Amino acid sequence: MYKIVRIIGIIIRSQFLANAFEFYFGKDGMGLLYAYIINATIGEALLYMTSFSLVGTFYEKNSFPTVGSLSYTAFYILNNCILIASCLLCRYFNLHIAISIVIYTIIEMILYYLFFKINNKSYFTN
Repeated sequence: MYKIVRIIGIIIRSQFLANAFEFYFGKDGMGLLYAYIINATIGEALLYMTSFSLVGTFYEKNSFPTVGSLSYTAFYILNNCILIASCLLCRYFNLHIAISIVIYTIIEMILYYLFFKINNKSYFTN
């Protein structure tokens, strides 16, 4: 079951999710080239690290691989949507692409903190 879920997750991540940087640079000519270069060098690594760390807040390695793979795919989709929103925001306000990555990182830090608090059931304490 794990292998099937893993393959479905790979297909979803590689074929059905949009390149977030296309929303900043545009989908024509050099903008598309810039979007693919930045996505290949920065975007994929950023999405991998943040998705993996968010799943790690509540999933224990090798406990239920199918659940881990489903969770990783779900968080990858969520993080991709957040990155798209930050790229659209920066394009709308004519900000540099680095600001988009900073906005994304701040949102991810907040999410990580919330999931960590929820997992440790320490949301009522400081």
